[in-house]
Parts: sequence; C-alpha cells; structure tokens
Amino acid sequence: LADSPAFSDLLLNGATPDAAFVKRAIVEHKSGLFVLPAPDVFAPLDAINEAMMTALLAQLQPMFDHIIVDMPHAVTHWFQAVLAQSSRVLVVTDTAVTSIKQTKRLVDLISEDHMTLPIQVLVNREKRPMFLSAAQKEAERTLDRELTHWIPSDPSAARLALDTGVPLGTCAKRSAASKALALLAKTVRNAGPEKGESA
Repeated sequence: LADSPAFSDLLLNGATPDAAFVKRAIVEHKSGLFVLPAPDVFAPLDAINEAMMTALLAQLQPMFDHIIVDMPHAVTHWFQAVLAQSSRVLVVTDTAVTSIKQTKRLVDLISEDHMTLPIQVLVNREKRPMFLSAAQKEAERTLDRELTHWIPSDPSAARLALDTGVPLGTCAKRSAASKALALLAKTVRNAGPEKGESA
C-alpha cells in the first residue's frame, strides 16, 4: 500500500482526526484488512499527540471489531492514550538477555498504570521449543509471565511478503512463520475484545 499523504497533511497541520480524515486515509487491502498507512513524509514520533491519538481511536472503534496499533520502538507522548483504550498488549521480543531486560522494563511500565490490562509476550524469529531451555525458563521468571506465542524465523518468506506487499499467509502459506501467525491471530480473535475496543 502507498504511504498516506492525508496522514502527512494531518500531522503538518496538527489537526484533530475526524470522520472526513478517516474516510480519506483508511485504505482497504485486497486481503480484506483496512489499513491506515504511514505518512508519506518523515515525521517525528511527537508529531502526533495524545489528543490526536484519542480522537483517532474514537473514530475507528465504531467501525471495526479489532484495531491493531503497531507501536514504535519508543515510548511516546501518545503511548498512554493507546493503552487507555486497549483490551490487550502483545509485546514482541526475542530471548536474548538484553531483549528480555528491555521487555521487563516495558511490561513494568505498562503494568504500573494499567494493572488489569492483559500483557502477553510474543517471541519473534524463534521456534517454540519442545522444552524450555534454562535461559528461556529464566526469561519467564524475569518477566513473571509465560512466553505465550512463538514466531519461527523464515527470512526468505518474510522478504517475499515485504517485497511484494502480500501478507505472509498468502504468499507463503506453508511457511512455519505463516502458520504460527495464523494461530496467533486465531488465539487473539477467539479471546478478542468487544466490538470497537483496540488491541
């Protein structure tokens, strides 16, 4: 999908997202997903503020059963606005010691203000083991939660999806990563939020 000039205009003008913006900016992918593409210009993370994010989610919630917000690798001014309207959080990590330390900090930060918000850990680019190693067990103890979801590494399939703009489940259905993502989607959907809640 092409990047969004409508999103760029919104950020440039500091406008509040409204129904007209959503109509211009939301794009339907041929897979059936509706996407708000990134701006078509470079923009700092603080170009959007908490009020803008709150207004955007308020516009989207009546329209969709599930809203997925792909967060940046940084804590932003609008971080809390997303969490306040979320029904669950998936934190993506790997099991390297440094990654688990960062994940622990993020989980603690989220839990501090949102004690009842379910937080699940998704281990990326690692196959679910038959039995957890000592290091993986230590990671669970450090995080005080199970390593719930695992997405195995499949660089060639992932690259194909990126380069063609086709979902992994379409261009590489037999990929182990694709199957794991399908299971993740099913799990989240079956335990999903009520209509209009963001995830």
